[in-house]
Amino acid sequence: MTQVYEKTQNQLQNDKKWQHETSLGKRVALYKLQNELGRGNFSTVKMAIHEVTKERLAIKILDKAKLTPKARKMLSREIVSMESVHHPNIIRLYEVLETFGKIFLVVEYASGGELYNKITTEGRLSEDDAKIYFLQILSAVKHLHDRDIIHRDIKAENVFLSVRGIVKLGDLGFSTKLQQGKSIVLFISTRRLEVFPQVHT
Repeated sequence: MTQVYEKTQNQLQNDKKWQHETSLGKRVALYKLQNELGRGNFSTVKMAIHEVTKERLAIKILDKAKLTPKARKMLSREIVSMESVHHPNIIRLYEVLETFGKIFLVVEYASGGELYNKITTEGRLSEDDAKIYFLQILSAVKHLHDRDIIHRDIKAENVFLSVRGIVKLGDLGFSTKLQQGKSIVLFISTRRLEVFPQVHT
């Protein structure tokens, strides 16, 4: 495995094809970028293949020039929250890469896509499936709350389907760390809502 890794590192530094793919945005470090999985206000998510392990991953690509101060703060929160959790029902962050113009979040790939897409294309979930998904989401939320992290943006678009009926909670951009004894002020549309710590325990 060490020889394979060293060979790959050498290709990364010296292979003209790899360098060309990097310049075209088709590769970042040891990851070969594939098809687009989704797009947000400040980011694009693409599937990627790790050159050594051949594992499929998702890479969230953010253009630094388009990031507002608020978006930078949200990105920082997302990274801190994802680095501090490791749970089978939460999308895992593997590493963060940075170039002059872009930031790349390398995360776990959920092959089934968003729960939202499943519901809109296949219709309502059966009660049995809904129970299975809901229990897994609750398990993820409990794991976050046990670490004083509040997701604050749980919706079908942020729940991802993996293999064998496993669901994973993702997109922790709106997450925040709860400070004991302090209330959290949320801005929802034009209304201000205070949520007290007791609500999250």
